[in-house]
Amino acid sequence: MQKIVIMLLPLLLFAQLKDSGLLGAWRLDGNANDWSGNGKDGTIVGDPVNEACKFGNGYTFDGNDSIPCANLSLSTNDVSLCVWIKCDSATLEAATHCACGQGYSGNTTGFGIGWSPTYKYIFMQAREVSTADNLGFYGLANNQWHFLVLTRNGTTKKTKGYVDGVLRDSVVGTTLDITGSNRKFTISGNGYNMYPWIGSVDEILVFNRELQPHEVRQLMLNFTAGGM
Repeated sequence: MQKIVIMLLPLLLFAQLKDSGLLGAWRLDGNANDWSGNGKDGTIVGDPVNEACKFGNGYTFDGNDSIPCANLSLSTNDVSLCVWIKCDSATLEAATHCACGQGYSGNTTGFGIGWSPTYKYIFMQAREVSTADNLGFYGLANNQWHFLVLTRNGTTKKTKGYVDGVLRDSVVGTTLDITGSNRKFTISGNGYNMYPWIGSVDEILVFNRELQPHEVRQLMLNFTAGGM
C-alpha cells in the first residue's frame, strides 16, 4: 500500500499545481519537456549529463551546456521559481554561474538563481535594467541537494528567498517590472547565452504568482515524499 501511495503522490501534486498558476514544470527525467502542458519545452545545447539526481534523473552541467526553453510571458511582475540544485563552491568561485532564470543578469529584466563570484554565495535575484532586488545565501552545504525558492510580489515589492522550505531572507525593493524580458527561460544560463551552470539541477517549477510560506513548505514535503 505504501508503494502505491508514493507512486500516486507525484500525479496528485502535479494535478494540483496545474490549477495554481503554474507556467512551466521541468522534471528533466531524460529530456527537457515541459510537464505543465504549456508547451515550454527546452532544447538541449551541448552535452549535459542526464543521470540520477534528487528525484529520478536530472542534468549535470560542466559550464558549457544549457537548456533554453520558451519565454514564460509573465503577465504580472509576481513570480515564483523553485529548483533543486547541487554544486561545489570550489568549482564555481571564479565566475558567475546561473542555475536557471529568464533574462536577469546584465542590463535587462528578469529573475533567476545562481552563484556570485564576488560574494561567494548562492544568489536569488529579481531585476529591472540596472536595479535589482538581490538576496544572498552563505553556508549551503557543498555537494548536497538544496531546494531553493525565489518569490516576488509586485504589489508589496518584496522579494523572498527560501532554502530547503524555510524563509531565509527578504528585501523590499523598488518597483520592478520583470515582464519586460524577451529572452527565453533557461536552465543553466540566464537567457542571454551567458553564465552556464556547473553542478546538477532537478525538478524546476515556475509560477505566475507569489507562493506563500505554507505552500513552499508543502512543496518541500511533497517532493521529499515522492518527487514531482
